[in-house]
Amino acid sequence: MVFRKKLSRKQFPVFMRDQPRCIVVMEACATAHHRGRTLSEFGHKVRLVAPKVVKPYVKTQSEAERGPGGAA
Repeated sequence: MVFRKKLSRKQFPVFMRDQPRCIVVMEACATAHHRGRTLSEFGHKVRLVAPKVVKPYVKTQSEAERGPGGAA
């Protein structure tokens, strides 16, 4: 499953607690380590990846506005 939801800091753990157990992949940062521990307590398997690996997959705001296909 892939989610594109905007969640506040308080909403994130509540949302993830209600999801079926799965592998969660996040970019490694200080917040991701804390969230990873929380998700592990809920039974999820957490994988943190280096930012340099994630960067090619991050969409900028202008790419997101163009939508699929990339043509404006």
